[in-house]
Amino acid sequence: MDYIIEVATIAISIIALGSALIFNKHQIQHNKNSVRPYANFKFNHSDQVIYVILQNAGIGPMLINALKVYIDSVEIDKEKSVMSCVNTIISREQLKKYYDIDYKHIRNKSVLSPDSEFSIISLHERKDIKIKKDEEYYQTLAKLAFILRKISIELDFDDIYKTNFTEERKFSNHFGERYLEYLE
Repeated sequence: MDYIIEVATIAISIIALGSALIFNKHQIQHNKNSVRPYANFKFNHSDQVIYVILQNAGIGPMLINALKVYIDSVEIDKEKSVMSCVNTIISREQLKKYYDIDYKHIRNKSVLSPDSEFSIISLHERKDIKIKKDEEYYQTLAKLAFILRKISIELDFDDIYKTNFTEERKFSNHFGERYLEYLE
């Protein structure tokens, strides 16, 4: 009888240990899924505001490894930003006639906390002057739309568990053909 109790005790212990290990595996997977960062790109293209914003819409921190910028599928220099691509076609001075400019260059190993945003490029119509919406204004908007349509970005990031994610966005899907008829 003692033998049966000893065997039953060992069997119950082994089953409990196995259950704990299986539960632990599921708990780790649940934790990984629960704190996953989610890259959300917000786009706006109107006369008054033009922007591309990266938002971490997930629950966990986004550990950014790289943000690659492409023009016509050709990667540009890692030290350049989306704004430097825009400046290949429109000078900064030309843009400043109409817009207040805000942009940032994401450095490798940056961290984006949950619900935080990073302005990749942001142009807000100037409020301090009366903007004359003439042919030059619309040509500037057309050039801006033209170059933005050629840009695409690839974001490489990790979560806190070192799971790697890659998100790609083509600006052509978000910056329409408005104003292109004004191109010279």
